Amino acid sequence: MWCEKSWCAHARFVNRVTCCTSAPPTAPQNLRVIAYSWDSIELAWDEPAGGATSDITAYAVESRFADQPTFRLSGKVDALSKRVYQAYGLIEGEDYFFRVRPCTREGRSDEFAEIGPVTPRPPFGNRSPPQMSTSLWPGLV
Repeated sequence: MWCEKSWCAHARFVNRVTCCTSAPPTAPQNLRVIAYSWDSIELAWDEPAGGATSDITAYAVESRFADQPTFRLSGKVDALSKRVYQAYGLIEGEDYFFRVRPCTREGRSDEFAEIGPVTPRPPFGNRSPPQMSTSLWPGLV
């Protein structure tokens, strides 16, 4: 059984509370990048294998720069929605690692799927955002 212990304080008494469920959810399957842009990456994944998927309430998406050891929470995806997350505000050309953890009412699972390094890049091989041509309006520039 997966148990999480917490402390509840009431007046002068402190009680130890243990909440147990069946086994914790396993890691999501098939974590992949499905789209790139200059400053974002879109991730998708499949449900975890095993029987604990009905306990999942959300998925926590964590990220880090490739040269940093610590992951930070980037966002959460509701378990009832599509299993897709778009990370915005990334730096083009920087390498990132992402991981996805299932969450239940008891907290985040220790199991996760990880992908990386992945790098934001322009779609279709363009190296920079489109620029407006000034040759069409020579008197305006």
